[in-house]
Amino acid sequence: MIIRFKKTTNAQSTGSVLTCIRSDGSPTWQRPTDQHAGFFARHDLTHYAVETELTELQGFYSLIAAGWDIQDFEDPLGRRGQPLPWQANLIEALVGQLDMQSASQVEWSAEQINQSLATYNEQRQNQSAVGFRIQADQLARINSKLVELFARWDELASGESLQLTFEPTVFQEES
Repeated sequence: MIIRFKKTTNAQSTGSVLTCIRSDGSPTWQRPTDQHAGFFARHDLTHYAVETELTELQGFYSLIAAGWDIQDFEDPLGRRGQPLPWQANLIEALVGQLDMQSASQVEWSAEQINQSLATYNEQRQNQSAVGFRIQADQLARINSKLVELFARWDELASGESLQLTFEPTVFQEES
């Protein structure tokens, strides 16, 4: 799958257009226009860093590659009433932790992230994810990839694009 981030700028802020083109050629895209528009490129780049490292988990880009549209994630019930898989909820929580790490400019340890994820999963009764633990070497690779991706994004001028490829793992439907 091709993932394209196009940088946009208006008088108020910098934003992006996210376009995903699946292997069958079908696209899905989103252009956030609210006050959080500048946040989404970094958030979605964080998804990319996490999902290309933790390939055993089905997250945002895996679901997009499998036919979900970006707008399906805006519905609290998920895609046509089909809720997000537990793995996607786990990845979203992890990406949220890494977003907070980026905002605070303080690198968190794997243990700190694992403690936060354990609390998150217990509160949401995400029993399938309770035992998940990110390893320090995985987190180091994700953080290294984030530094690279954020630098590439920051170097773009308005109208330019950052293009990435994503090779999803094939997942079986859960019953």
